[in-house]
Amino acid sequence: MSLAKIAKIGLATYSFRHELKKGTLSLKEIFRVLKHLEMYGLGLHHSHFEDKNLPSIVEEAKSYDLTIYGLGPSGDLIATADKQEKIINNYKRYIDLAGDNGIPYVRAFMMGHVYLLNRLIGRKKQFQMAVETIRPLVKSAEERNVSLSIESHWKFSSDIPFMKQILDQFPSKALGWLYDFGNYYSEEDRWAALDLIKEKRLNYVHAKIYAFNKIGFESKLDYMKLVKELKKADYAGIYSIEFEGKLPDMEGVAKSYELLKHCMYKDAHHLNPNPNIKTLWEIAKKNQE
Repeated sequence: MSLAKIAKIGLATYSFRHELKKGTLSLKEIFRVLKHLEMYGLGLHHSHFEDKNLPSIVEEAKSYDLTIYGLGPSGDLIATADKQEKIINNYKRYIDLAGDNGIPYVRAFMMGHVYLLNRLIGRKKQFQMAVETIRPLVKSAEERNVSLSIESHWKFSSDIPFMKQILDQFPSKALGWLYDFGNYYSEEDRWAALDLIKEKRLNYVHAKIYAFNKIGFESKLDYMKLVKELKKADYAGIYSIEFEGKLPDMEGVAKSYELLKHCMYKDAHHLNPNPNIKTLWEIAKKNQE
């Protein structure tokens, strides 16, 4: 059995946002790279597919032994009255797309209004706003066997007491957390958030990576500790690479994969800080006809 099938290392297409925007890589070419690296699958950012093409994308991914495990729409769940209906309808659209195509997770974010305005609106009011938006989405997600996955995306979605309020309000399996390891204001918050969700409410992990040291570890984020903590919790879900550093996309993704694979299986996989990027480009561009 491959390491990827056990460890479930995946990729957020946002990691390849520059190449996709320039048109220098296609989804099919990314599939080839992921298959070569034995990754589990990928989460699709909303800007990287059209609704009508999603069924064919899911099927093509399967032909490369890959799983589309998440969709990533946009829209703040803490919505003012004039925007709430539009945001609810947009998320319902993605919940239906996920349900129709066997995709388990729909990413959401919950930022709230800038902190200067919090004094005017208040935490209690913003919690009520979030509940009003989330309630119909959880109902839709339950009906479609999908889980709305609130991403740690700064502001209230990275605020531990606020996270707990939302989770307590909605004990349904149709709502969980997408734990973005990089999106916390302090180390204390980073680990407190993990403790809150890791046993029951963690849908999957965004393995946020910015930069690497000379031996290939993330320069600021302790992935060895993260993997260790999640192993203690018997986590067998997905670590979805989300590279946001300054390196070229392909290099950043390759180094991120090396890092995660080493952290999960350090005795079986030596950390290579300099993976062969040229080979990955050749695989991406290989004529499959």
